[in-house]
Formats: sequence, C-alpha cells, structure tokens
Amino acid sequence: LLLKKTNLMSVIKRIYKKILLWVNFAKLGKNFWQVVWFRIINMLKLDHQFPYKAQIVLNNGVILDYGEVMDLSAVPVAVEIWQEKIYHPKGYEIGSNNIVVDVGANIGNFAMFAAKAGARKVYAFEPVCKNFDLLKKNIQLNNFTNIVPLQLAVAGEAGKVVMHVSEVDTAHSITHQAFAQAGDVEVEAVTLEQ
Repeated sequence: LLLKKTNLMSVIKRIYKKILLWVNFAKLGKNFWQVVWFRIINMLKLDHQFPYKAQIVLNNGVILDYGEVMDLSAVPVAVEIWQEKIYHPKGYEIGSNNIVVDVGANIGNFAMFAAKAGARKVYAFEPVCKNFDLLKKNIQLNNFTNIVPLQLAVAGEAGKVVMHVSEVDTAHSITHQAFAQAGDVEVEAVTLEQ
C-alpha cells in the first residue's frame, strides 16, 4: 500500500510539473496553441504526415526556429531560458559591457537571450551541423548582429573529438553516451582558453 501511495504521489508530481511547464509557456509563447499542436503531432510520430514549420514565437518578438520537427526539449528549454531566466540569476545579470560565451549553443536560445539582454558580444559554440545551421538561421531571422556563431566544440584539448549525438537535440555530449543515442560524429574542438 505504501509503494502504491508513493507511486501515485510521483505521478501526481510529474503531472503537476507538466501543467506548470505549459502554464509558464502560455505566458511566454505568442503561438501557444500552434506549439501544442506541434507537440501532439510529434508525440504521435506524425511529423511526416503533417509537415509543419516548427517555430516558437515569443511575446518579445524573438522567433525560435527548430526546422522541420519540434524537438522534445523545445518548450522546456524555452521556458527555462526566457521565462525562468535560469542563466540570468540575481547578481549575475547580463549587462551591456558583458561578453558571453555559450558552450553548446544548440539553436541559439541562450545566445539570443544574452544578446537581447544587452551583451556586447556573444560567442556561440555549437559543433553539430543541424543545430549549427539552425543557430545561424535564428541569428539571421532575428537580426542579431552581436552573436558570433562558431561550429566548434569546447573541450579539455583542441583537435578532433567524438560527439555522441542524441535524438533529443539538447542532449548531445562529448563526455558521455547521449540520451536516446543516435550515433557518433567527429567534430573539431577548441579549449576554453583558446
């Protein structure tokens, strides 16, 4: 009985977190219902039957283009960065004279947040081709001139490294096997000092 009660509480907590996520996204996203539709299509694996332009349009005017499919991490990452501001905590706010380094920039969510927050320059490092192409597209789509996209990994040593690619675009890694492993690619890396 205790085990069943614990499992039920765990399920209730997960449901509560999902509801809270979508409530926060509703405050953030201009195209809320369209994104809900994208997620339903994606969850049902009907992306090829119902092709769509996977974009999140924020209330502040920023457009986050995910290409042809909205990744599972799109809504949670947008909420974390733009609504909860997890990379912009009190005492560490991004100011107009700051130079920001975004390691693992993905499609540019945080790089664009930092640029919009007033950073003088944002260096966005993203080694995976698909993500890097979307990063460049998002920079251009949103007219950011203070973001420098670099198709490089950042590692302990410079040179070629193996990137473990995931089916979830925010889970690629050079240090451990990726969640929902989708293969490996060799990418060029620089050190943080470089």
